[in-house]
Amino acid sequence: MAKTGINLKITSLAALVLFVLISAIVLKTRQSTLRVNSGSDISSQYAQDGGVIYLNTAKDVKYIGSEKCQTCHPAIFESYAKAEMGRSMAKLDTTNIIENYPQSKAVFDSSKNYYYEMLRRDGRFYQREYRLDSEGRVIHERWAEAEYVMGSGNNLRMYFDNENGMLYQLPLTWYVH
Repeated sequence: MAKTGINLKITSLAALVLFVLISAIVLKTRQSTLRVNSGSDISSQYAQDGGVIYLNTAKDVKYIGSEKCQTCHPAIFESYAKAEMGRSMAKLDTTNIIENYPQSKAVFDSSKNYYYEMLRRDGRFYQREYRLDSEGRVIHERWAEAEYVMGSGNNLRMYFDNENGMLYQLPLTWYVH
């Protein structure tokens, strides 16, 4: 009986030591993969750059568009521009509109009691949100400019308003079918 208890303790101790060793190896492996090309630790790089790991996510980076790539990679640019992904995000203007505005009807959201419609004015596009009272009078109205469109148009397109440099998705989405 005493021998069985000792064997159980030795087995448990061996399992614990094995677990600690494997954990140390995994931790060391993870740390070595968190190095950037310069050999510095990614956490110190993160702190040094003010919380930015990738340069294109820094606050001072501005949108340049895919046209910038065309200078050095014309063949890839042409191929990409024809693909759905290459047409997935753009500033919305009269050259890339495929939807039929303003002929589209207002959409009613019964859960919120709001109407939504897409409108075109002076070459710009807007989504209008409004609510009617029991007499049919407008008691709430909000306009937002649809500055950006996401989606190639093969399936759908959704719209974004640019407020103070932040993009906000607008309520209406256009579906092909």
